[in-house]
Amino acid sequence: MSVPNVIQDVIAVINQKLELSPKSDNVFSISLWDFQDNKGDTIPKDDLLKVFRKLEEDKIINLLFTEHFSYLWRKAEDKVEFEINRDEFERYYSKNKGQLPITNQDDTTSSLRENYPTEFKLKVVDREVWVNNYLIAKPHAVGNNYDFLEYVRKQPFNQPITKDSLTIDCQVPDFWDTVSASRNFLLN
Repeated sequence: MSVPNVIQDVIAVINQKLELSPKSDNVFSISLWDFQDNKGDTIPKDDLLKVFRKLEEDKIINLLFTEHFSYLWRKAEDKVEFEINRDEFERYYSKNKGQLPITNQDDTTSSLRENYPTEFKLKVVDREVWVNNYLIAKPHAVGNNYDFLEYVRKQPFNQPITKDSLTIDCQVPDFWDTVSASRNFLLN
């Protein structure tokens, strides 16, 4: 069972402060502004207090000063002070720390490709060209965009359109690189 993200965010801040302090330090005073989630937003005071109460219940910390949690606002000098059992905290942290996000470029690219729609629905309303509820162009009656859309419209139904099959005088719009060549265009 994984712990909630807010606990992971709080113990990550505490762990960072522990790493920067001498091993003999057991009492810590940390500004409430230091407790931020993975997006950089400050963690609400009521959530912080719940996490600290949970850590105290699990006998990892002993709260010494929590007066600043009773205020509705957050001031620069707001802090929490606690005594910590380093050994218990290290066990708790190693068991409950958050997983790092996977940033492998190939995995990200392949997951994006899997989310492509299997069909593209082309709709022309006034001067606007829509593909699957996305406005892609507002072409005039002449020009490269208009020529391209006319070419697409004239192709047989369920016929794949590849970049190589386009005629030389028909320029390809920039969005074409994001469109899979094996997808179908359905015309309204």
